[in-house]
Formats: sequence, structure tokens, C-alpha cells
Amino acid sequence: MEAISISWLVTSASAPLVVVLALWTLYVFHTYRRRWRTVDLFLLAITSQELVLAVFTFCFALVSLIGSPAHPVPCTLAQFGLVAVRTFQVATLASMVVDRALTVRWPYRYRFSVRRNQIRYHVSVLALISILVGVAAVFARQQPDNRCRLHPAQWDVRYVLFLLSLYAFLVLASLICMVQVEVHRVRHGTKASGSFQLPECVSPDLPSATGMNSPLDTQSSTGSTRALHRPSRQASRRPYAKNNKGTSDLRWPSVALTCLLCFLINHIPYLVSTFLKMFLLYITTCIRSLKSFDIQWVIG
Repeated sequence: MEAISISWLVTSASAPLVVVLALWTLYVFHTYRRRWRTVDLFLLAITSQELVLAVFTFCFALVSLIGSPAHPVPCTLAQFGLVAVRTFQVATLASMVVDRALTVRWPYRYRFSVRRNQIRYHVSVLALISILVGVAAVFARQQPDNRCRLHPAQWDVRYVLFLLSLYAFLVLASLICMVQVEVHRVRHGTKASGSFQLPECVSPDLPSATGMNSPLDTQSSTGSTRALHRPSRQASRRPYAKNNKGTSDLRWPSVALTCLLCFLINHIPYLVSTFLKMFLLYITTCIRSLKSFDIQWVIG
């Protein structure tokens, strides 16, 4: 069996496993949707992107094994889907890490001003931009031949430079924000569970700590059964409720692990291979130009 057939066979066999894991993760997200934080919307979007990417890969692998992948319809769909989903995912990863960095930078100003609807709108805009990038990838393909060229190094050079610049910027911004969050956690003694201590001024137990009777204490002392204290509107809309230990969950271990896995598996190898192929292509073109110039100089 040829090496290319073996690679497509392995791809078609591993894609259903990714689909099952993604569906299970989405089910878990749906089960605990009442406990969602704003960062969970990013994690949900990334899981959905992995599901769509696995479906595109599985379908194209089956087409490559059964028939001719050079047919314009499956080749165009595969090229559009892979580029759009990859761009959507790397943009979502960068947005999620920037969101965490802004959260630890301005714990109250940022967290109280950003709501879930704004995150949903942001993810929708990223999806629309990624679709446009995928459509541009279809037009960036060279003249059609008997091969389906899915690697960007075999497309139009201008589009490849744009794609490399976009990927490099998003990956670099994500890594910088991840380092910033880690430095903040180390400086402020963040616990290993991914939570950071909130200032004391917003603690719900502050009246008791200062010696003042809280409304709940008044209720228990008077024996009244009527609720004398209702959570404020701002407190009810806080995106990060405090737990019993007085900490706010940053979900940083989940965010960091998701980013590292996606970058190491999906994006950094893709970026490095594209850059290396473009660099080798440029070197080869320069060598051919020099040889042609030498031949013309000798003849002249």
C-alpha cells in the first residue's frame, strides 16, 4: 500500500475518535450549562470547531480512499472547510487567552463590563471573518490540475503571506498573554487550582468581619421568616461568583491546557511546515535564477 493511502487510512480511522470525544465534551457542557462562565463560551466554541474539523477531515479522507480527491467539488469544500475552521479556532484561542489576561489585569472593570451576549457576538464575528478567509483560500488556489493541493505552500504567494502573518500574529499574541497570566498568578500567589484571591472589599462576609450585623444576621436574630436581604442586581450578574473559600474561578488550567494542545497539534506544525516550504521554494527559485543568469552570462 502506498504511503499516501496509509496516511489517509489513519486519518479516516482517527477522525471518528475525535468526533466522539468532542460530542461527549459538548454533552458535558450542556449538562452543566447553569454553571457556565464567560470563558466557557470560548471553550464550547473550540470544542465545536474540533468537531467540524474532524468531520471535514474524515469526509475528505474517505473521498481520497474511495475515489479521486482531485474532483473540484470535494477539493474545494475541503480547502474551504479546513482553512475556515483553522482560522476560526486560532482566532478563538487568541480571544480566550486575551480575555483571561484582561480578567487578571482588571479584575472588576473588565469582568463587570463584559457579558455573555458580548462574547457570543464576538465569536459570531470571528466565524464570519473566518468564512471570508476560507473563501479567499478557494480563489488563491493555482490553476486546477489532477491533484488536490490542500497545503498553503502550493497556493498563491500573496495569500500564503497573508495567512502566515495572520497565524503568526495570533499565536504570538496568545503566547504573550499566557506568559502574562502565569506571571500574575506567580506574583499574587495563585493557587494550583486556577483560582485567585479577590480583594476583601467585595466579600459577602465583610459586614460580619467588620463587626457589623448583616441582614442575614438580623433575620436570624429576630426570627422573621421573610427574606430581608436580596442580592443586588450587580451581584446577581457577576460573571464570576465566589465559592466558599472566597476565591473566584479563573478556569486557567483548562484554558492553558486547551491552548497548548490546539497550538501543538493543529496550528504550530501547520505554521512551521508552511513557512519552511515557502522558504525552500524561495531558495530554489533564487538558485534557478542564478543558474539562468550564469548561463546567459557565459553565452553572452
